Amino acid sequence: MPQIKYDELFDEDSFVKTLVLARGDGLGDTSGDSLVTGYGTLGERLVFAAVDESSGTGALHGRNFSDRVIRTLEAAVVHGAPFIMCLGGSSIDISRGARALVAYTGLINALKRAKGKIPLICVAGSDCIGIHSALASMCDFVYLCGEDTYFGAVSAAGVKAFAYGEPDAAAGKDPVPQGLRASGNAEKLAGVYPDTAALRSGLTELISFLPESHRSGMPKFDFDFTLEPSGDIAGLRGRELIKAISDDADFLELGCNYGREVITGFAAFGGRAAGVIGFDTSETDGKVGAKGIRKLASFTEFCRAFRIPGVNLLDFSGIFARSSAEAEELPACIARLCDAMSSMNASGHNLSRRGSVSFITGTACGELAAVIMAASVDNAGSIAYAWRGASVDAIDPAAAALMKYKDQIKADPDPAAARTKYIDLYKRQYSTAEAAGYESLLDDVIDPAETRNRVIDYLRII
Repeated sequence: MPQIKYDELFDEDSFVKTLVLARGDGLGDTSGDSLVTGYGTLGERLVFAAVDESSGTGALHGRNFSDRVIRTLEAAVVHGAPFIMCLGGSSIDISRGARALVAYTGLINALKRAKGKIPLICVAGSDCIGIHSALASMCDFVYLCGEDTYFGAVSAAGVKAFAYGEPDAAAGKDPVPQGLRASGNAEKLAGVYPDTAALRSGLTELISFLPESHRSGMPKFDFDFTLEPSGDIAGLRGRELIKAISDDADFLELGCNYGREVITGFAAFGGRAAGVIGFDTSETDGKVGAKGIRKLASFTEFCRAFRIPGVNLLDFSGIFARSSAEAEELPACIARLCDAMSSMNASGHNLSRRGSVSFITGTACGELAAVIMAASVDNAGSIAYAWRGASVDAIDPAAAALMKYKDQIKADPDPAAARTKYIDLYKRQYSTAEAAGYESLLDDVIDPAETRNRVIDYLRII
């Protein structure tokens, strides 16, 4: 696993060390000797950081260690700059007992206070286990450095023993469940990089899209553009569509291996950055699962906290569950998304001042469509469009048609032909984009080629 060094993360000669001589428990406390704290620039953006350069058990086991991280984090909040926490060690020094617990509780509270005020980024340079995985998940984005880095609340040995009953029975078997090692299959994991150089490049790109704090506006980029039709993009979906309408076809995707049917990330349109939500349901029969909805909610919560405008490209036909446990989980996931997308609190005060522009590019049906469209209708700063030929409905149009016309289909001498006939009839009468516009769910129905121009116009207005 690569050892992360602070001077390899920041722009050359830009990093200034702070709290170099600090000793939280007196001169004898060396728990923080592997820690480097300070500030520097990444892509000419000010960033504060606490980097644990240890490759072994450099855990947050001492007051000196945690106090220095906390003070650096508080300085980042005061200056309104992103904060990067690099975790090097993978375990806690149990010889410190309750002192280790105090160190962790202080850092947990500091992260809670900073949440939503500045972007919080965590990088794990070695296996991220136990309380470290919880600390990492309190941040907005988590990156793993090293393709064999493990991320999980339970250690690999613990998973192995639990999965096979006894440690001896697990001999020779893979101790790591599929999805934990290097796949990024966890809600907060934004990406996995093979080495420090790739990590630095990824962090630089991420920070270039982020505001400095919740009080800052979105960054702008120098980009020459003209408002011209996007060309033939009607057949594009998912990542291809996002890249087709963004500046220089550049899209920074986050968490690509978690909830794969949902796509989240950042892109620029006409030189203005925005959070982007898209869908690729080709592997899930057009539907979205619990992980995808959690991914949507988590990304929306971050964008809402920092007033990042959204660009939503909607194309899904409902929700799915692969097990009874996932089916039971879905209502809570949908409720979380509903709360994340709400722009008002109970008193009617605007909490987010965040608008979004949405495009129904294919189909938008079911509970998920209701939540997203409700947020657009509720927020006066949001706009919703649909491509010509798009379908909008409370449930899948085919299922709705079978319920509405079941008697007619049953009485027809050719039920298969009748089924097709009545589904088409239902779609023409009730599920068209124009019908949704009549109900004030949409602002306009547009040609696909107008999509990029509408995004640029919206971002310029807000």
